[in-house]
Amino acid sequence: MWKGLSFTALWLSIGVTRLGAAGVVVNEYHNGSGTVTSSPSMVSDEFIEFAITERMSAAALAALSFGDSNQSTNTLQSSFQFDLNTLNSVLSSAGLSEFLPGTLIVVMGSGFGSQDLAYNPLATNTLSDSAWNLQLVVGQGVVDHPTAPVNSDINISDSGDLVWISTSNPVANNHDTTGFLSALGHTSGNPGHIADDVVAMFGAGSMLQSAVAAGSNVANAGDMTTVVATSTTVSTLGAANGGSNSDAILALRNSNFIPAIPEPSRALLMVFGLAFVVLRRTRSTLEPQS
Repeated sequence: MWKGLSFTALWLSIGVTRLGAAGVVVNEYHNGSGTVTSSPSMVSDEFIEFAITERMSAAALAALSFGDSNQSTNTLQSSFQFDLNTLNSVLSSAGLSEFLPGTLIVVMGSGFGSQDLAYNPLATNTLSDSAWNLQLVVGQGVVDHPTAPVNSDINISDSGDLVWISTSNPVANNHDTTGFLSALGHTSGNPGHIADDVVAMFGAGSMLQSAVAAGSNVANAGDMTTVVATSTTVSTLGAANGGSNSDAILALRNSNFIPAIPEPSRALLMVFGLAFVVLRRTRSTLEPQS
């Protein structure tokens, strides 16, 4: 849902090299209408979308865990990992050593078709979501966490749910949120313990206060630093969500190809160095020649 490079996106891409410190954020998820089968442990017509905000190696991504909560948002019920071999293969094909900021990673049920691993981010195609995303099917490019408890299913509920990503495997006790990098959710009743923690960590905008019908999405309408959870029937699987979200993702992509701005101290040294060179040349010109 791009509308071109706005002034905001241009400013962000020039003045900010990274938006946010999470590394990976939850950008959207889709509430499907099916049920979870024994494999691949996710409703076939549901998906989760993550946005990368800083350079990430395949190993760093594979070390993270992610999943969802129960409908009461008071416990965690699933835990998954990105498959390291799949991620390494994607980077190798793209000729890269790391996934670039502005990349979108979709985790989806098998009902959306086969995996799309044609990742090819370039300075000339920052508006092309298809070049900047990869789509992984649960059970293939995404696997169960080896120590995942409970049922390890992703099954978004109408009345409430939240999707999270973490530096640890927090479902060891089903309540630990200390490693959370990002989360996005909705609740139609009293929020549970997990939802309360998410609001405390990432702001009230991280939790939509309403039910979400089957066939609808919860998407972040904000940028990578401010979360604004919204409900929509327009799916943007593998694409930015429009408005501020699109501006921020486009800025991240453009920042990969803009030379870094020197730190203030380094810039000051450069100014002094240049002034010294000019002074020496001026003196050498004015001094009498023997």
